[in-house]
Amino acid sequence: MDCGSTGSVCSSINIEEKRSTIKLDTIRTIENQMQKQWFDKKFFEANAPTQWIDNSNKYFVTFPYPYMNGRLHLGHTFSLSKCEV
Repeated sequence: MDCGSTGSVCSSINIEEKRSTIKLDTIRTIENQMQKQWFDKKFFEANAPTQWIDNSNKYFVTFPYPYMNGRLHLGHTFSLSKCEV
């Protein structure tokens, strides 16, 4: 790397290139251990039913609560009425 008149910039770049990766390596090792543990114990799997369950009469609606930074208006009622239909 030719530093020319920017020797101080090049020396700071060289210092950054020589930084240790011990912390990063430790974190990656811990992550790999935890991923193996999750995989072995199957923490991420659910006990899904093996047969089809009829859920055609069930529904789930989320409704964002209005912020109280202004007046309530008919739009809020319209949004809430979709949950009731």
